[in-house]
Amino acid sequence: MLILVDSSIWIEGNRPGASQELKARIRQLLLERRLAVTPLVQLEIYCGAHTGSIYEELRKSFAALENLSVTEAVWDRSYDLGFRAKRLGFPRLAPDILIAAVAVTHKVFLWHCDRDFERLRQVEPALRTYWHPHNNP
Repeated sequence: MLILVDSSIWIEGNRPGASQELKARIRQLLLERRLAVTPLVQLEIYCGAHTGSIYEELRKSFAALENLSVTEAVWDRSYDLGFRAKRLGFPRLAPDILIAAVAVTHKVFLWHCDRDFERLRQVEPALRTYWHPHNNP
């Protein structure tokens, strides 16, 4: 089963003080070819690159992963999810809504360490998550 990895995990896993357990789990899932990205996550990560060489290294690394496309069905689901989230009083989290819609549409788990995705689960029960550090794949 593929796992869509949010930028929050990539960032947490690359922090100097990141847990060795998290780093090892990312490596293992990469070796098993179970991790996926989506264009918005890539954009978030690329925008954080401090140098051209880091940017190029990230581009090569992400090119090796399954890329879950943002299809018309994903956009439609995100519109609906955003509307329902607003009606329940959640803040407008357009990037997170789109990433959640990708996970639901492609029927994959979303691995993250961002409380907003857990809020979105209240709106979209089909959103299946691993919320680091509470649970990990």
